[in-house]
Amino acid sequence: MIFTVFSCAETTTSENVAVLLNQSGSEWFRYGEMEMWKPNQADIDIVENIIPKIIEDNKTEYDVKEIYQNIDDYYFQLVPYLDKKNRKIIYVNSLCKSFVENPIPNLDTKEQKTEIEWKSHLFDVDDGYNCFWQVQIDIEKETYFDFSVNGI
Repeated sequence: MIFTVFSCAETTTSENVAVLLNQSGSEWFRYGEMEMWKPNQADIDIVENIIPKIIEDNKTEYDVKEIYQNIDDYYFQLVPYLDKKNRKIIYVNSLCKSFVENPIPNLDTKEQKTEIEWKSHLFDVDDGYNCFWQVQIDIEKETYFDFSVNGI
């Protein structure tokens, strides 16, 4: 499993949800350089209310069954941006509880990390199966698209 960390401004909204701002311009953000916006609590509520629907809609897929059964064991990084049509989109990056609560050693220094900085750093993980999944939510339409679960 390979993962990349990106530094971002943060706003924590609850114990398992963090809004990562100032992502625009990062060469690693998969949707390119987009204008960022700051969601209010109503926008975040839309995200928190639609996530169970996303999992419910996809629970029959093999890699989603375990997510459905353990949805409360995920942490959510929210990256709000305006798309090319100026729609308010929130990219949701989901990290499983075991990843966040069981840090891995720093690959450069071999020191054991004491905490995953998920509230301030966007994680882009290759593989990792259903420990990591992503989706985009159109805030105005209250719909989702590009739901994907990482591979093995």
